[in-house]
Amino acid sequence: MPFQKMENISNFLEACKAYGVAEISCFQTVDLYENKQCYKVIECLRSLAAVAQSRGADVEFPPWVVRLSHSRPRQFPESVMRRGEMVIPLQA
Repeated sequence: MPFQKMENISNFLEACKAYGVAEISCFQTVDLYENKQCYKVIECLRSLAAVAQSRGADVEFPPWVVRLSHSRPRQFPESVMRRGEMVIPLQA
């Protein structure tokens, strides 16, 4: 029975990674099985909820689920870039 529980936890973690949860956000199987480092388990669940929300899951999320950020590259004109380079020397 313990082996089956650990295998189920491992399958859950693999499914999380396949769904898009970053590996650094996932906990180790032993963390949940032995009830150690519960904050890592909670962080994994938060990350899973954030990924689900970004994929448009049609459920209501609790307030502790943080939305994932998206990159928004910007292009500035050369004149703005030159003015930005001058700011640091003026602060000295």
